[in-house]
Amino acid sequence: MRVRSALIASIFALAWGSVGEQQTLQPAVKQLKQQLDKLNSDKSTDEHTIKFTADSGFNSEANLEFMAQSGFDTYIADNQFRKRNPLFKDSETYETEQEKRD
Repeated sequence: MRVRSALIASIFALAWGSVGEQQTLQPAVKQLKQQLDKLNSDKSTDEHTIKFTADSGFNSEANLEFMAQSGFDTYIADNQFRKRNPLFKDSETYETEQEKRD
């Protein structure tokens, strides 16, 4: 059995004012790539070894297209999964949250 070790590190953080999350993803990723380029002098490394995750607040068609071209192995939570998931059909908490948004 082969076991791989993983290094998980947060090497980049930004603070934004009251701007919506979706519009912050692309500038943050561009700055992250610049930082990674400075840290990575060995350009032979496969970029897909970098995993990028974001919560559903960052999910938009534009962000998904942008990240598809980023070279990162990207995972962004689906912001519509509760509407399709039968487990949430009778969820009182979910329905209450939906009413607040409408």
